[in-house]
Amino acid sequence: MKRTRFGLSRPHALASIAALLMAVAVTPSVQAQETSAWTISVTPTSLEMAAGETARLEAVVRDASGDPIDAEVRMFAPDSDGITVDRDGTVKATAGGSFRVLVFARPPEGSSLRSEVPVEVAWPPVESIEMVAFPERLYSGNVYRVQAEAWTEGNLLRTDLVPTLRSSDPAILSVGAAGGLSAVAPGSARLTASADGFDRSWDVEVHESPVRSVRVSAARTTVRTGDVVSIKAAALDAAGRPVADAPVNFSVEAFPIDTLIAPPSAAHVASDGRFVAEK
Repeated sequence: MKRTRFGLSRPHALASIAALLMAVAVTPSVQAQETSAWTISVTPTSLEMAAGETARLEAVVRDASGDPIDAEVRMFAPDSDGITVDRDGTVKATAGGSFRVLVFARPPEGSSLRSEVPVEVAWPPVESIEMVAFPERLYSGNVYRVQAEAWTEGNLLRTDLVPTLRSSDPAILSVGAAGGLSAVAPGSARLTASADGFDRSWDVEVHESPVRSVRVSAARTTVRTGDVVSIKAAALDAAGRPVADAPVNFSVEAFPIDTLIAPPSAAHVASDGRFVAEK
């Protein structure tokens, strides 16, 4: 008995599958066209501001006919270190630079809509330079870590600027490459800080150091890896009295195995004298 096989021949089957795939591929494009009928517009389309200023963004969602509709709109500033944006669209600039505001909306039908507003923020002029934790008295033979800050109109800190320092007499007071001050010898010098065309100067007196010895003490002298030990140090004058305003700096000297290439750090000591055994 001769069997009959029902179905499509191979060429016809391939043609049918191709047609089915084309039909599936067409469906999302039709949906995309329907979704794109909803639009979002933001005014203004860009912002140019000065740090400390505020501006307002307004977003409108429209339907396929171009009529405004009610839709939930959210605004977000990914660069929050320079600008912030409130729920009502108020943008506040807190630092200079190039930023952006992202605007999202979800219409009643279709997928969410997105827009982006570029924001350029300029810094106001520098009007003041302040020294942070500058020592009241400098002793010769010491290095002091100081920090200068530039402030603008509106009391804004210029986070993008590090004022440069210079001394009128490096033989008395010198400025290191990293900004540290070296009190070289007793005498007077003028220290000037500059930032963005603004200068401020201070008269600085370097005094003869009264320190003649340093007393060091520790709760323990034998530690294990991971232990933290507090080390106390006091600068003393010729009579053995503490010199309270004399700077004391800590450092670590290690003796690793000399067969190791680039051996890890054996220990660490913080500026306040906390010693940590790491190896």
